[in-house]
Amino acid sequence: MSVAIFNEKVMIDLISEKITNNKIDKLSLLIKNMIDSLKLDNLDKIFFTKGPGSYTAIRSIKALAQGMSVLSNAKVIAVDNFQIYLNSLKLRPEPKSVTVFFKDFSEKYFLRNYTFSKEKIYIPVNDFKCINLERLEFKIEKTLESNNEILFVTDKSFILNKKLENFRKKFEFIKPNATSVANAYFSGYGTENLDIIYHHTYYE
Repeated sequence: MSVAIFNEKVMIDLISEKITNNKIDKLSLLIKNMIDSLKLDNLDKIFFTKGPGSYTAIRSIKALAQGMSVLSNAKVIAVDNFQIYLNSLKLRPEPKSVTVFFKDFSEKYFLRNYTFSKEKIYIPVNDFKCINLERLEFKIEKTLESNNEILFVTDKSFILNKKLENFRKKFEFIKPNATSVANAYFSGYGTENLDIIYHHTYYE
């Protein structure tokens, strides 16, 4: 997890802490250390990710953002976890079709397909899915057989199997953090709808 402060679109500070056992109890301390040198009145916007992911963790982060908003009168903006990957794409020109996938806090992966719009942002073409690694790899392999234009975007921690290694150029690996959240908003993503994107993998 990480916390960043921006002046307009320029990052002026970033603090990171590794999450263990899906616990974010150190987040409030990170925030306190970050803003000790600032006045809350100077905050204009507060960004956070609203999922999909751990509902408990996201709910806690949302509560912290709303609490800071009450104290500072800053507007709270949410982006979803797919958008922070989309915004971090380095390939130019932007590919028309993109599939984003990343691991949840169990052993499954969230997956969603996107297309590049006239507004110069990616929009979803379907609902997201949550699937295990075997189904994910099979789906990627089948997609690559029929679609040579697509790009897959995921976390740097994902390891390609032997077959997918032959298609490494069709993957972009990203390590998102708090700066990715802010930059997603600056690129046109983000909403004032703070409803958490909740998904319980137990029911699959």
